[in-house]
Amino acid sequence: MTGEPSVAVIGLGARGLGVLERLVSLCRDLGADRGRLCVEVIDPTCSGRGIHVREQPNYLRLHSPAGKVTMFPDAATLPGTGAGTGPSLLDWAVDRGLTVGPDGLPPRAGGRPVMPSDFLPRSVLGDYLTWVGDHLRRSAPPYVKIVAHRTEAVDIDRDADGRLMVRCADGRTLTVGRAFLTTGYGGGGPPFPDGGRERVRHPYPLPLATAGVRPGETLAVLGFGLSALDLVASVTVGRGGRFTEYGDRLVYLPGGAEPTVLLASRSGVPARCRPPLPVRRPKFRPRFLDVAAIEELRGRPGGQVDFERDALPLVYDEMRLAYRRAQLRGYGPDPDALPTAALRKQLDDWDEELGRFDAAASLAGSANMSLVDGSRYHEWVAEAIRSDLAAARKLPNGTPLKCATEALVDLFQAIQAVLVPGLITDRSLETFSAITGPAIRRAAVGPYHDRQRELLALLDAGVVRAPFGPEPVVRKLPRDGWEIGSTRLVSPFCQSVRWVFAGHMPTPSLDSATSSPLVSSLWEKGWIRRHRRGLPQIRAIDIDHRMHPLDDHGRPDEQLWVLGPLCEDATFYNHVLPEPGSYSPCVADAHRCVSEMLSGGDD
Repeated sequence: MTGEPSVAVIGLGARGLGVLERLVSLCRDLGADRGRLCVEVIDPTCSGRGIHVREQPNYLRLHSPAGKVTMFPDAATLPGTGAGTGPSLLDWAVDRGLTVGPDGLPPRAGGRPVMPSDFLPRSVLGDYLTWVGDHLRRSAPPYVKIVAHRTEAVDIDRDADGRLMVRCADGRTLTVGRAFLTTGYGGGGPPFPDGGRERVRHPYPLPLATAGVRPGETLAVLGFGLSALDLVASVTVGRGGRFTEYGDRLVYLPGGAEPTVLLASRSGVPARCRPPLPVRRPKFRPRFLDVAAIEELRGRPGGQVDFERDALPLVYDEMRLAYRRAQLRGYGPDPDALPTAALRKQLDDWDEELGRFDAAASLAGSANMSLVDGSRYHEWVAEAIRSDLAAARKLPNGTPLKCATEALVDLFQAIQAVLVPGLITDRSLETFSAITGPAIRRAAVGPYHDRQRELLALLDAGVVRAPFGPEPVVRKLPRDGWEIGSTRLVSPFCQSVRWVFAGHMPTPSLDSATSSPLVSSLWEKGWIRRHRRGLPQIRAIDIDHRMHPLDDHGRPDEQLWVLGPLCEDATFYNHVLPEPGSYSPCVADAHRCVSEMLSGGDD
């Protein structure tokens, strides 16, 4: 290959910024002797913000507290060498004198300093990401040139020398040696078969997505999770409503411009809230799904792993351990002093002595769900949220059940280590993607405590209702609107609605009708393929263990790397932002890929 050594970073949201940070930091570590490198950044804004745009209102907040977000890796992920230098979101906010007012949102003037436990507006993260991008450009060594192209990549070809020719929407063609595909959530999700303007498959940007919903109309939100509650906020507090404390309760005072909101969910189970814990909470120490167990699973000769059969029982054992640690603090045998085999027997003995703790039922979250009718099911949802909030307030020394589900937060890395490309069977991957994975996220990384309090207040006020039960069906009406009906209630509930909103962020799809132009083109040419092509629900780009995309014939393209949501389901939890002092798989992936690129010679 000839020409100046160069690489393209296609997409500059959080994942693209992570790659850019590694390029700058590792080139600085290698020094000028390695030679020059040109980094071509291709993104419509090149701001680094991704979906965290400045125009978002303050009531759309992050789902992680300020003290748990950083774009600069540390020794927890990169021990010894290669760590970047720069502030976390919290340090950056404090350095700039950002303050928080009485309602928890940054006021225009005055207020207290930002604390590690504050859930800041999403627009503040966008400002931080923009600063990170500017900082990387300013701090890059002189032999690393970063060139921003405010456009979209629409195709990639190869020239006669084998270099990549990245074709852009503005007509330019950029020739590079290698490229990182980090396009985030662009072009996500399949279309609705009966699509129309009243069925909105992508909930963002807000409140623009809900602007057409008139006061008094009825809309359905499909989901109980983080994006669903963002939608609810946009048509309640976003329309002049407000919350006020009344004794120990939060009460909603309508603004008068709200629609009626109906929540519908496939599982029928509300997410469990994140407790109001200190940021530096004690980590759960796994005993069953530990490094040795993971290596045993990954090293089985000639066989694939069935996650539900081989790994999920170990997850349940960890939940059982967390439950008993909380229940028996200072009483009986110390669980951490027992060998693993003896500890499992001790857990069985405690089940006999103290009553069985059903970890599987706890993870499912559907215990005592009322399926009599829509009213009883709605009451069950409200009570489930109320009980979970009460349990969350008692942590870290609180209810054993909440401690058991909180343990899942610290098992994400172990779970991801099992879910590596090629290791999991097809049947297990389908089950994990459709059932087990969502159940773990619902139990471990739900809305923050105050947001869930707001949902309970809206349910109590009747502004939001949840009448359908699990597995509702949505049908297009002959004229305008939709009909949603229950399938599991003894006395079925059916309601016509004007609007239906997807209450989740759609994962990018290889479907040619909805994916980005770049992804569609690469797929049509056979440069990339669908992960597990026999599984229609899996739409991720297929990658090898080094994050190279596989072509139609299963060959890795060693000039390309894919990171982020594009390969979700081939790997997992690609959307999680790095956390100070904690291992970050996303950072580790970026570090491995950039290290491989820089060791591969000039391009």
